[in-house]
Amino acid sequence: MDIDLTNLTIRQVIALALTLAAVDFLGSVALAVKRGTFAFDLVLTVLRTHVLAKVFPIIALAVLGHGIPALDVPALAPAALAATAALALYALETTASLRDSWGGDNLPAGVLQPVFGTGEWIGEMAEAEVAARIAAAPIDTGATG
Repeated sequence: MDIDLTNLTIRQVIALALTLAAVDFLGSVALAVKRGTFAFDLVLTVLRTHVLAKVFPIIALAVLGHGIPALDVPALAPAALAATAALALYALETTASLRDSWGGDNLPAGVLQPVFGTGEWIGEMAEAEVAARIAAAPIDTGATG
């Protein structure tokens, strides 16, 4: 399949970036609910780190790349190129993330699974790592100097 993102209008860039963000966000929430790892207080964290860190810069680059005629801001070709590249990478990242996350309940033993919005993982490997960290941690006896 041949996908050409180089001739998108500003509205198409914004719509595609927001659609990808919505699909990724809703897919992650649905998966977290299914796995029982959803925590409502992490929704804003995910939106902040995902939308503000990924989608907003793509849209900003696209706006600069297309220019703002009403404000006499000319189109900047390097910004348009950067927006196109960032949008393509974001689409690939989102697709891979959803594909990997929705691998199903038939994931092999020891495969780590993300806990929604925490950056932490569940699975046998994570449990072994936690046990190793606990065993290696210094013991605080409460004694002072």
